[in-house]
Amino acid sequence: MAALAGGTEEFSVLPGIKIKPGLSSFSNNVGGLYEYIRPLLAAAALDVPPECVSTPELHIRGTAGMRLLPEEVQAVIWDNLFEQILLKEKHHFILRRSNFGTISGMLFLK
Repeated sequence: MAALAGGTEEFSVLPGIKIKPGLSSFSNNVGGLYEYIRPLLAAAALDVPPECVSTPELHIRGTAGMRLLPEEVQAVIWDNLFEQILLKEKHHFILRRSNFGTISGMLFLK
């Protein structure tokens, strides 16, 4: 467990794919997105085979919590997260804004 930027909230990296609380909790604090997602990026970088280190595409998707937010708020979160990772991330992920977004409930069930 670690404190988020600002020191008042805590988050944990769950095995595999998730961080709690979700991205939707940043609707009023987009400045803290990078520090929040950094542990997950570091874990993902460790899973990249050495021969593929310069070619993995980064995909970040939100689920139910993001779907509850208005689309304009979702866009602000996704745009800020993408820009912060682009500016601050030291790993060699291929970044495309189209790989960041909220998945539909139907896609999530598949």
